[in-house]
Amino acid sequence: MLESSAQKLSAARVRALGVSMDSISKQRAFADRYNLTFPLLCDVDGSMCDAFEVPHPNNRPARFSYLFHNQKLIWVDHSVTPTKHIDHALEAVAKHRAGKLN
Repeated sequence: MLESSAQKLSAARVRALGVSMDSISKQRAFADRYNLTFPLLCDVDGSMCDAFEVPHPNNRPARFSYLFHNQKLIWVDHSVTPTKHIDHALEAVAKHRAGKLN
């Protein structure tokens, strides 16, 4: 599901990145297990979570999604659900491209 979502984003000319507080070795194993082709970033100290105000109790970050365009945050989803997430992100991309989302 993760890889197919990343492929849908790629087809829409959107680059996907994953962020986790897991170690590099755990992320590598996860990526290998699910054949992921998009980059996974390590945030083992939680500094990225803190910068984006993502809660991370017990080193388990909440699932948030962000869209940036030209280094500007244009959309954030604080209620990510695996089944609807990609649809919401692609809707935001379409709205942005239509000038309805800054």
